[in-house]
Amino acid sequence: MIKLKCKSGVRGFYRIEAVKPDGTRREMGGWFENLITNGGLDRMGDQSDWLTFCQVGSGSVAPTFAGATLTNRVAGTSNKASTASGSQASSPYFTWRRNVYRFNAGTATGNLSEIGIGWASSGGLFSWSLIKDTDGNPTTITIQAEEILDVTYEVRMYPITTDSTGVLNIAGTDYNYIVRAANVTSNNNITGWEIAPNGTSARSVGGGTGATRTGEGPIGPITGSSGGAVNRDGGGTGAYVAGSYENTAQFTWNIGSSNFETGIGSIRWIHGWGNFQIGFTPKVPKTNTDVFTITVKHTWARAV
Repeated sequence: MIKLKCKSGVRGFYRIEAVKPDGTRREMGGWFENLITNGGLDRMGDQSDWLTFCQVGSGSVAPTFAGATLTNRVAGTSNKASTASGSQASSPYFTWRRNVYRFNAGTATGNLSEIGIGWASSGGLFSWSLIKDTDGNPTTITIQAEEILDVTYEVRMYPITTDSTGVLNIAGTDYNYIVRAANVTSNNNITGWEIAPNGTSARSVGGGTGATRTGEGPIGPITGSSGGAVNRDGGGTGAYVAGSYENTAQFTWNIGSSNFETGIGSIRWIHGWGNFQIGFTPKVPKTNTDVFTITVKHTWARAV
């Protein structure tokens, strides 16, 4: 097994606005960062719903990694006024998803001091934060009965930018390998980095054309890829183990696939929200009597 020490770093940011009936907007303090819960990191392991709901409340207890519910929930919604995604074109590289959750007038009124994002209307928190002012201090905001509450949440995934190296023994022969992120400036759910509107499961490996491919040539830079010519014939992921924050995937090329004249030089694949690549030295020989199978592991954590 090749352990891909990717540790995609995850961060999230909130912005809150109140919208009056005439369309006038009141911004409540600008952007502020949140806490990603342990349950949220676990939810990323095998579910694609961790960005589905936004919740607001009036509690003042400091969020904790073990937290699962707001202290005093007032309202929750899955209504998204808009959603967008993209990737940072220069270092530090990250891909982002930005959802605007809309609470209709009269549904989130009064004094609010805490906020969360998750997979349920109540409880099930991926993200939890006290509402903060422009100086980053906890504060209380007041939403009038006639006002719409718009909460913008931006979640980011940061790919590792250093290589992971090692030696893999295949059929008695040692092959040096280099693993690195691929296409980190591309916001594409097949060949780049992409977070779905409701969240993406780390167990997603994609089966579409171009998602996982072998190539005869070497790997590329983190802003590019090895390209690849032959799609995988099979593969999938194992069950997620709570608290591990890692996922294992296996890919297979059958006897009729990837029989390159000079051998397999590289592989590019999608695993969860990211694209990765591996290069072999020397190249791995494969003929029409061989089945080639590779197992990789992707890990993730809070960004620091």
